[in-house]
Amino acid sequence: MEKRDLRACLGKEWLYCDGGTGSLLQEKGLKGGELPERWNLERPEDVIEIAESYFRAGADIVNTNTFGATACTMRTAQSSSKLSERGSVM
Repeated sequence: MEKRDLRACLGKEWLYCDGGTGSLLQEKGLKGGELPERWNLERPEDVIEIAESYFRAGADIVNTNTFGATACTMRTAQSSSKLSERGSVM
């Protein structure tokens, strides 16, 4: 994939963003109530595959899978899983 300086493109051309990452994670098995951000640690290959698919489809900007990653939600999830291994959440 070609890297571009997006700042140089602003105001000169259309820039396209990704779409509903959560919906695609659900298609891959994300269950209701499960934190999508956990997949960054537990199923990174699926998260990367989704991001790459948006780039292949023509997106210029792809956001991270951190929409709901607040200190409160991550602290609640930290008690079980790899989150505890990564260090404490502020």
